[in-house]
Amino acid sequence: MDSLQRRALVAILALIFLPVALADDGAEDLFRKGRRAQSQGRHIEAYLLYNRARALDPANLKYVRAARGVRRGAAQLLAAAGEHRTALEMVPDSWEFQSIDSGDRAPAREPAISVAQVRPAPSEPKTLNYSDHEAAFRFRGTLREAYLEAAKEFGIRIVFDEEFDDDRLIRAELTECDFRCVMRALGEIGTALVVPLDHDLLFVAEDTSSTRSEFETVAFGSVPLDSALTPDEVSEVSQAIQQVLEIRRLQAPSSGRLFLRDSVSKVNMARLLAQSLLHPRGMAQIELQMVTVSRSGHIRAGMNLPSTFPMANLSTLLGASPDPASAGRLIGLGGGKTVLGVTVGDASLIARLDASSAQTLHSLHVRSAHGMPAEFKIGERYPIATAQYSSGAAASGAQAVGNGSYIQPAPSISFEDLGLNLAVTPLIHSALDVTLELEVNFRFLAGQAVNDIPVLANREFKSQVRLRRGDFAIVSGMSVYERRGSEGGLWGLGQIPWLGSLFRRNERRWSQRDLLILVRPRVVRLPPGELSRTPEFLYGTEQRALPAL
Repeated sequence: MDSLQRRALVAILALIFLPVALADDGAEDLFRKGRRAQSQGRHIEAYLLYNRARALDPANLKYVRAARGVRRGAAQLLAAAGEHRTALEMVPDSWEFQSIDSGDRAPAREPAISVAQVRPAPSEPKTLNYSDHEAAFRFRGTLREAYLEAAKEFGIRIVFDEEFDDDRLIRAELTECDFRCVMRALGEIGTALVVPLDHDLLFVAEDTSSTRSEFETVAFGSVPLDSALTPDEVSEVSQAIQQVLEIRRLQAPSSGRLFLRDSVSKVNMARLLAQSLLHPRGMAQIELQMVTVSRSGHIRAGMNLPSTFPMANLSTLLGASPDPASAGRLIGLGGGKTVLGVTVGDASLIARLDASSAQTLHSLHVRSAHGMPAEFKIGERYPIATAQYSSGAAASGAQAVGNGSYIQPAPSISFEDLGLNLAVTPLIHSALDVTLELEVNFRFLAGQAVNDIPVLANREFKSQVRLRRGDFAIVSGMSVYERRGSEGGLWGLGQIPWLGSLFRRNERRWSQRDLLILVRPRVVRLPPGELSRTPEFLYGTEQRALPAL
C-alpha cells in the first residue's frame, strides 16, 4: 500500500471520529482547521471541516465556497484509495469518476493489436449552436441565476467551475442583446471566463491567468503560403502577426505553410490577418510598341539639254584632211577652206517621280510584379576587345613552343548591348491606376575608335508616369527629315527667271523616318487592397481577451 492510499484510509477513519472530536468547536474554528488541513494536503479532512462549519452557519457563503473548492481534491483521494462510488457521490457530474466506475464494472478485455485503416482527422474547436436572436433581460439575483436564465433563453446548457463565485448578487438590465452581447456583459460583471465544451454546453470559471491557461481551448492552425512570396516577406508578416496578437507559437518552415498555436480566438484572428497580409503582390502586364514609319521620294523633271558641243575640222586649209568618221550630226560653220563642224547633241524632256513608304510595328509583352523591374533589350551584342597581346613577346621566348614559332594569345573580349535598353518598374495603386518608373538607355557606335577600340555613344533618361487603364505613354520619339536638291543644264538658258526651269534638269530627293516607342500597362492580378480590406476584430481589453463563442 502506497502513501497515497494510507492517507486516504486515515481520512476515511477521520469521517467516523472527527464529528465527536469537533462537537464543541465553533464554525470559525472549524473553518481555520479546514484551511490548515487543506494546506497540508488532507483534502478529505478539510472537506469535513468545511461542511461542519457550513452546518453551524448556513448563511455564511465563505464556508460554502471553501467546501466546493476542496470537494474535487477529496474525491480524487477517495478514488485513489479504491472508493470510486463514494468519489462519484461527492462529484456526480464528473466524467472522470464515471469512466473509472464504469471501467471497474466492465469485464476485462483481452489485449488485441489493431491497425487503423484510416488516420483520425484533427478535430475542430467546439462552437456553440445557440439561438441567434435578440432579447431583453432584467437580472435581479445571483450571477448563477443570470447565466442560467441566459442559457435557457438561447437554448444551451451551462456548467460552473467549483471555485467560481457564482453567489454574487447582480442587478443589470439588457435590451436588444444577442447571445454574444449577454455573455460579454456577464463576463465583465462577474469577471468570468466562458469556454465551449460542446455544441450546446458552456463552461464558466473565474477569469484569471491560471484558469485561462488551464481551461481555455488551445488550437493549432496553418495558413498556406503563395509561392510568389519571398522568404523575407513571409518573415516580416510572421513577426508582425506574432507581435500584434502575442501568439505563443508561430513558425514558417520551408514547407510552404505558416503554422501557429494558441487559443482559438487568437488562432482565428491570426489566420484571417495572415490571409490578408500574405496575399501576393499585384502583377501587371506591360506592353511595349515600337512604331517605325519611313517615307522617301525622288523627283526628276525638266529638259535635258546638251551642255558640250564637240567641234570637227572639215576644211583642207594648210593641207589638213577631214575626218570622215566624225561626220555625224554636224552643223557646218564657215565656208570654203575654213569650214568647221559642230556636233549637235541629244535633248530630252524629263518628268519622273519615285516614291516609297514603309511602316513597321514591333509589339512586346512582359509581366512584372509590383515593384519589380521588367527589362526590354532591343538591339545586338557587339564584341569589343578590351585587352590584346602584342607579338613582341616572342622575343623573350616566353611564348615560344617547339621549333621557336610564336602562338598569339587570344584577346580579351567583352560584349556590349547596343540598341535600346528599357527598364520598366510598375507600381500598382488599384485595378485602374498604375505608375511606371521608366529607365531608357540608347547605346550605339559613335564612329570613332581609340587604340582600335570603338567609342560607344550613350543616351539615357529616367522618368515616372501614372496611367489609367488602357492609356499609352510615349517613352521616346525620334523624327529625321532629310531633303536634297540638284540642278543641271545649259548655262545661260537655265538662269533665265521663270523660264530657266524649262531649260535645265531639276532633281529633288527627300526622306522622313519617324520612330515612336509606346508603353501601356494592364493589371492582371489585383493588389491585396483591392481584394479585401484588413479585417477589424473585437479583441477585448489588454488583460482579458474575448472568448471564441
